[in-house]
Amino acid sequence: MTRKELISASKPGKNGRRTPRIVRAVCLMVLALCCVNATPSQDQAMLYFFNTSGWTVFQGKLTLLDNDKKIGGADREQYVALPIAPGHHVLRLKGETSTVRSKKHEVDLDAMPGVTYYVAGGYHPQVVGQLSTWTFAEISKDEAEKLLAEMKPQAKK
Repeated sequence: MTRKELISASKPGKNGRRTPRIVRAVCLMVLALCCVNATPSQDQAMLYFFNTSGWTVFQGKLTLLDNDKKIGGADREQYVALPIAPGHHVLRLKGETSTVRSKKHEVDLDAMPGVTYYVAGGYHPQVVGQLSTWTFAEISKDEAEKLLAEMKPQAKK
């Protein structure tokens, strides 16, 4: 005959101590899976696009084109992370118009698998009587880290 021992709720035995460990382990596994999805796979590159547009009366969403194909967009003072295939990419902003002070911009990017790239650009209105400008260029990781601290990620729709 086997002896069964009842465990009081006020004094959990060894089984009561395992539960927090299991919960912690599951939480760590979920967190690890989330981090894996945020990094580019080894066969893709990651591209961060920062919309640095200044304030305007109209909506500040900019669309990013890759070889004239829409790949993403971001609202004013927001960024988006996009996986891209390795190879040559010609990036530009949809609707960018050239002005006297700034010509149309393009970024030529030769993407390598597993590497992260950063581009920033936008429309910058000036004070009345001055000319407005467009910017669009590849930026360094240090510049991108500053923008990541200041901006919010683009909300998914």
